[in-house]
Amino acid sequence: INAEYGLLPAITGYLNSMYVSATQTFTITLPRIPASPLEIRADLPGSLYPIGMTPTVLYFNATAGLLSQTMSLTATSDVLSQTSFKLLTTGSSEFDAIGLTSTLQVNPDNEIAVSGWRSQVYVGSTNAISFTVAIAKRPVGGNLTITIPPSEHFELSQYTFLFTEDNTTDLYYVATLRGMSASTSGELNLVVEMDDPTSFYITPLPLKVTILPLESYGGTVSSLIVFERSSITVTLILPKMPNSPMNVELTVEKNRTSNSLIAVDPSLYEVTPGTQQSISSTATTATFTLKPLTSPLTVRVGFRTSGSSTSEFFILTLPAFIVRFAPLSPITFKGPSNLYRGLTTVIGVSVPFVPTSGAISVVITPGSSGIVVTPDTIQFSSTTSSTLNFTVVATVNGFFTLALPTTPFSVTGFNEYTTPTSWTVQVQEPYPLDFIDPPLFNYILEQNKLSLAIDYGTLGPDEVLTVTLTSNASDYLSIFPSSVDVSTSSGIFQVYAYEPVWVMFNLTFISSARRVVMSPRLRTTGLIVNFRALKTITITKPPGDSATIGLVSTVSITISEKPSPGSKLLADLTYGGSPSNINLSPSTQWDSTTTTLTRILTFSGRSPTNLQSISVNLYNDPQYTIPTFSFNFRFEALLQMTVEMPLIVFINTTSTYQITVSSAVSLSTTLVPSPLNVFTFTPDTIGMALETTKSGSIYATQMRDVTISFTLGLDDAAKVAVPAPRSVMVATKSQVIVNAPSPTIVVYIKSTIYVRTRVSVAQLPATGSLKVTPQIICPAGQIVSFVPPFVFFNSTNDPSVLYRNIDIYGLKPSPACSLLYAVQGTGYTSSPQAFTVETRNLHQIQLSSPPTRVFLGSANRVMLNISLDPLVKMPLADSISITFASDS
Repeated sequence: INAEYGLLPAITGYLNSMYVSATQTFTITLPRIPASPLEIRADLPGSLYPIGMTPTVLYFNATAGLLSQTMSLTATSDVLSQTSFKLLTTGSSEFDAIGLTSTLQVNPDNEIAVSGWRSQVYVGSTNAISFTVAIAKRPVGGNLTITIPPSEHFELSQYTFLFTEDNTTDLYYVATLRGMSASTSGELNLVVEMDDPTSFYITPLPLKVTILPLESYGGTVSSLIVFERSSITVTLILPKMPNSPMNVELTVEKNRTSNSLIAVDPSLYEVTPGTQQSISSTATTATFTLKPLTSPLTVRVGFRTSGSSTSEFFILTLPAFIVRFAPLSPITFKGPSNLYRGLTTVIGVSVPFVPTSGAISVVITPGSSGIVVTPDTIQFSSTTSSTLNFTVVATVNGFFTLALPTTPFSVTGFNEYTTPTSWTVQVQEPYPLDFIDPPLFNYILEQNKLSLAIDYGTLGPDEVLTVTLTSNASDYLSIFPSSVDVSTSSGIFQVYAYEPVWVMFNLTFISSARRVVMSPRLRTTGLIVNFRALKTITITKPPGDSATIGLVSTVSITISEKPSPGSKLLADLTYGGSPSNINLSPSTQWDSTTTTLTRILTFSGRSPTNLQSISVNLYNDPQYTIPTFSFNFRFEALLQMTVEMPLIVFINTTSTYQITVSSAVSLSTTLVPSPLNVFTFTPDTIGMALETTKSGSIYATQMRDVTISFTLGLDDAAKVAVPAPRSVMVATKSQVIVNAPSPTIVVYIKSTIYVRTRVSVAQLPATGSLKVTPQIICPAGQIVSFVPPFVFFNSTNDPSVLYRNIDIYGLKPSPACSLLYAVQGTGYTSSPQAFTVETRNLHQIQLSSPPTRVFLGSANRVMLNISLDPLVKMPLADSISITFASDS
């Protein structure tokens, strides 16, 4: 129930314009059935005769139970062109007819009528007005068109109204006008176009309208910060008195998301005289008092309005304020719980903000004469910083109490007194700042950088200690970092010298706790460090640039001094060629316990090579100048020694042998028989003085088989491959002996390749002849040929020529088969030496996948792979040279 007015009945279907002889019917509806009988009647000032009403009175009561009834009006004359119309309610105080007031205009039936017009309109959609353009009867002889020209100050729902002489259009139009911008001289000219001008002879006058701008709200707030136990005033200000009473509600909201608000719980604040007020039509302000009941909290304080007069004001100008509910501000103290004798300590006193008026005085009272506090009093005001400091100096070690203020503060927004009311501190000796185990010397360059660690004790909570390293030789040093904050990083400086130099280091520091002092060393001499030059290394390579395979060569490495304790210097060799061609000694090392400064690394060749690099690598100790050392070296094949010695000799007969070396050498070769005393060698040691061939003789005195080995000596002994031992048989003079390069004969199949055997006798036959025929016993048949196929020894032959040669040629490949020499002659027996013969095809030299075409240019070169077949035994006794030739 509205506290100021009664319930309003509603009227629908009412037209405020009608023509003579026309009738309109409208409906009146109550919001509820009246508690007591109600009468509603029309009141038309002036003569009622031109207007007929049916019925003249509407009756509503609880018995009938009606909420709606209709009433009809009939215009009987156009004498009354316009009058006010008001429905009156009587019989019940529940209802008020204020909302039923309207106007009624009666027009002649040949007049173009405009009704419902208002001469004043506020800007905006909510303030739009509706008006009616109507005619009482249809035009005769053509159509009637009414046009309203557009204007920048208003907007119409339609600008053209068409009336036709048939029934295709209504006899009236309802249009809406919305104000767009303020104007005091606006008018609507109705332009009439008629096919038959005589049908309507009354042309409407221009419609005058004043478009009023929306008024802006205003507002004030006494403070944007309100402390607990305090309040602020918030006022909504109207620029003019409203046409009708306006309801105002104070809203208190907070952010729910970044772009939405939610109402604050009303239990968190208090509003006086209440959250809702009414601004009457004779007032312009509404004032609220807001008091927080909790903190901290940030709120949005605004307004919400309602009532018909709100359309006169621009709703977007309703003011709003961001207000902070603030707790009472504490006065805080910040300082250490430990003081250090003789050192100044700062105790900070802070407030969140300084008072805008008045002052806050703070006093700290020391509990002992051994503690001095300066100044006696500090005072916060609008001209000071929000943090002020006391300085404290203690002269006696022990525990002491500092008394803090207990007097209430009278400045608004601050706590009544500080808590706690006392502060206990311990006074102790300061900590000496120094280096941790610094060295007396160090080596130069970055790889030997020195870590200087700082001893600063144990940091207290929130303590900041910044230490800076200084020196007297900054041009010769790199120091990183120059300063360290040991509260956030390790207290270590990295230092190295560019060249040898003596350096004196010192420290400076800034301490928030004031608990450290310089150590006695830093107060006197500082830290002195000798940065020394790097230790040196001398390397000696073997003489020359070659050695035969198997010969051990040495590399000598000498260091100037031993490594430091905990360090090791390592050395080894690397070979630039294939690892399979060389034997390298293991790596060697030096440490602080080393007794000799020189180490030897060795290497030897496994097979012949061309020149390849051999590098000496030293590593693992940065205190040395590491030289880059390498040299080129090659390994040569051993010289081959060929021993041409018979497989069998006659007893008591001198036989010759020959030793051949593939290159001129300085060499001694000693023949060592086993067993002894069977052969006599002349000489038993053959010497070569840069020669390649030497001969000697053998004389057998016993019928025993002997194995002869060879011992090499003199300068070039290591360059020569020692020949394999040779076995020699001893035959009687009645035996026919056969010698060959080996008891196992291998013949390669080619017309120009043969193996020569020698058939020998101790003496010619006394009479007649001796025939010796070689024979091959083989499942494969005749695998060789003999040239000549047999030999003869005759009594008439030259007695100085006691041997014949038989050459063996290969015919087809075969495994080893037995070879015999058949003897036909009186007084002779066969050779005791047994032989086998194996025939082989020549080894193949293969060119793998030769290309059939090659594209021009070096970028398109192809590889030709040449290989020997797998049966070839490496290394070869002699080299094979392959030459390419082209016919183009």
